[in-house]
Amino acid sequence: MYFGRHGCKQHIHGKPIRFGFKAWVAATRLGYCIQADLYEGRSEVRETGLGEHVVTKLTQAVQNVYPDCAFSVFCDNFFTSPSLLSSLQTKNVKITGTVRQNRVDKCPLLDVKSFKKKARGFYDYRFDQNDSICAVRWNDNNVVTLLSNEFGVQPIQKAKRYSAAVKRRIEIDQPNVVAQYNRFMGGVDRLDANIGVYRIAIRGKKWYTSLLTWLIDVTVNNSALMARSHGANIDTLEFRRSIARTLLLKYGTARVHPGVPLKVTSNVPLSVRRHAANHMIMVSQTRRRCAFCKNKTVKMCRSCGVNLHDKCFEKFHA
Repeated sequence: MYFGRHGCKQHIHGKPIRFGFKAWVAATRLGYCIQADLYEGRSEVRETGLGEHVVTKLTQAVQNVYPDCAFSVFCDNFFTSPSLLSSLQTKNVKITGTVRQNRVDKCPLLDVKSFKKKARGFYDYRFDQNDSICAVRWNDNNVVTLLSNEFGVQPIQKAKRYSAAVKRRIEIDQPNVVAQYNRFMGGVDRLDANIGVYRIAIRGKKWYTSLLTWLIDVTVNNSALMARSHGANIDTLEFRRSIARTLLLKYGTARVHPGVPLKVTSNVPLSVRRHAANHMIMVSQTRRRCAFCKNKTVKMCRSCGVNLHDKCFEKFHA
């Protein structure tokens, strides 16, 4: 975590963590991070809106790695617009997402005020044959509008909702595009949830500390998902523990307790330490580490020229 000031830190009111660095992320349904791009502010020249620019940039980066694959992208109302669906239609990318009411380009759907008077499950849709875009407005607990160039209204699904009038759960009509969106959306939220369970809790005074720890968390999350996809029956906590054990066995060293070192390290020759005369403890001008127990002291041996505690003097010369 980093609580200092930086020009790239953002403020998003209403978020659980309002201040911090923002990253645009493309993730799978289960939270596997495919592509990420740190937001640096208005640093790039763009001809479209920010949401459309971000989706285009992330999909282009993924298509550079997998040029022959077709992709289905699900995004929320910050990114979705008719121009985004039209521009990516030619690049073999299908888009499905919720859209804000002022971004439907005057699509003649029934207005929201009239929609709220309809029964739950009522829907209205329009289809643009030129760009193969389906616009659907559906009345659930609230009125929601979606755009898609991959899914349409048919086949009509059934969704269970609680009815206060009859005091039981009932089934209402649900367009297919809504059902598909509910199934595949939320991959970035799933990624954040996976990371948040066992996040690296390190606070630093350097701005890049939080970015490095976040990248490590994302890497561990991806590795755990990949291990489970190959048949490993292991949860995230045990996976992190296995990583820690492997690193300690390979790079770790035995813990040295203060005052009881495993090995005395000193540049003083053994002949001087054990056989030379004039060993006398005295007070030094500089506080240094003891040559035997490694704790700091101002006492030193006049003959050996190293700092030593009174209790370490005899042991060092034995």
